[in-house]
Amino acid sequence: MRNFFSDLSYKFSVFMQGRYGRDELSRTITIAAIVCLVLSIFRPLHFFVYIALAILIWSAYRSFSKNRTARERELEAYRKIKDTIVNKFKLIKGMWRDRNTHIYVKCPNCRTYVRISKPPKGKRIRITCPKCRNTIEKNT
Repeated sequence: MRNFFSDLSYKFSVFMQGRYGRDELSRTITIAAIVCLVLSIFRPLHFFVYIALAILIWSAYRSFSKNRTARERELEAYRKIKDTIVNKFKLIKGMWRDRNTHIYVKCPNCRTYVRISKPPKGKRIRITCPKCRNTIEKNT
């Protein structure tokens, strides 16, 4: 029995040579498929089984693909989208944490958020954006 699993492991490793394998996007896709399967338990959402099946097929296709450049481009696009979402949540978390001591001002030119100490109420402030050097005037 031990030889059987050893041989099976060897054959699978030979099969996977030159293939892309699993990465961060494949794991995320698999988790999405599991979520769809859990949702399909509920009667009105039974069609999620088909969505989960399609997602699992896509994950397997990515893992067994030999086109590394295309898979790496997909991974890079995924990371770019994920980083955008994560950074937005970090900004919201920071805004909430600093709500009593600081304010965040969005530059209308480059859309960068500038964090400044909270000035007294009713005072007009002038801020220079560190990214584009645009001057912003704001009433507090």
